[in-house]
Amino acid sequence: MKPPSLTPFIPPVTGTEGRPHAVAANAFDPSGRFRDRTSSFKRRRPWPDSDLDDRFDLTKAYPPLETPPKPLFDAQAIQDLMVDASNKAETIRAKANNPNYDQETRDFAGFNIAMFDLLVAVVEKAIIPLAKSPPPAWPRNTGMEPPPVAPKPNPPGKTELIDALQLAEKTCIIFDAELGAAAVANKERLANSFAETVRAKAISVSGREGAAPSEAAAEAAEAVRVVDDALSCATDMSFLGQVTKPYHNNRNASDPRNGTFFSMPIKLEFPDRSSRIHFERIMREKCKIRAAMSLPIGIRKEAEKCRQKMLELYPEELVMDRAESEGTKFVAFHKKDGEMKWNKHSETFRIPYAAALSDSGDGGDVGGSMES
Repeated sequence: MKPPSLTPFIPPVTGTEGRPHAVAANAFDPSGRFRDRTSSFKRRRPWPDSDLDDRFDLTKAYPPLETPPKPLFDAQAIQDLMVDASNKAETIRAKANNPNYDQETRDFAGFNIAMFDLLVAVVEKAIIPLAKSPPPAWPRNTGMEPPPVAPKPNPPGKTELIDALQLAEKTCIIFDAELGAAAVANKERLANSFAETVRAKAISVSGREGAAPSEAAAEAAEAVRVVDDALSCATDMSFLGQVTKPYHNNRNASDPRNGTFFSMPIKLEFPDRSSRIHFERIMREKCKIRAAMSLPIGIRKEAEKCRQKMLELYPEELVMDRAESEGTKFVAFHKKDGEMKWNKHSETFRIPYAAALSDSGDGGDVGGSMES
């Protein structure tokens, strides 16, 4: 038997060797050369070529695509489907109960009846109650924004505590500044006396035994320059009192400096925390003057509790705590007498929010930064 011709099964070509563009009729080409279709003069463009740029102009303000809202459930459509399914289910139920059918057919009909009963239960117990329930207040397909959720309020005192600590990190107080040998009330004179005291302390601390006069003078000049630079970091300086009084160390009644000079607490403010830490370090190293953070009285009481806990842990060492606004906590330090470096305690102490709700006041000799 002669095999059928393959010509009807060969797809038509889109071009020939002598015709580079598309052909009008796709006929079989025995040349065996096939050409990709690039254009066709039989195809009608939906718009003129002159309108192409205008039609594909992406700078136009096209109307937004809005999807119309859809109901959650179409109760009428579900009801129609259930009526049609019920009619068919009766026919299947009859086959399941007819003993004339074989067992396999009856089992299959029983399975379909069980699935239909499950569908009826889903419609009656779930779909119909949901269809009768009111729609949500802000369906997603309507584009409506959900009502704003009120932010969870902070615990009482948290905001006040953070604000107080952030302010304290930019202020410090000096309690033992030597401001002359007599009582003075004029604040300008006190400012000059403090500057002179700082310079005199820097010169006395900078002196080295056995240093040549030229070297001692250079070291003293450099110390004065450093302390003047640190003092210039302060944005404001105020004196907490009306008149200077004889100095008395409340923690050490046998301090040899008691009664030898007049003093008044000096409060200094800085633009940021790092400037205050730099000032405290320079005063401590170059002038042997100690400055401490200015904490409200409620936080000072908590700092004293932290200090007592540290004394229980390190009974034979010096202890210190520092308040930090980040984390609202005390960071504690300890060292043996005579050591230069403070050792940081591994644990921190949380500051209760209620500490900021107590009566506030300026001053405090706890929490002084010892960072270097």
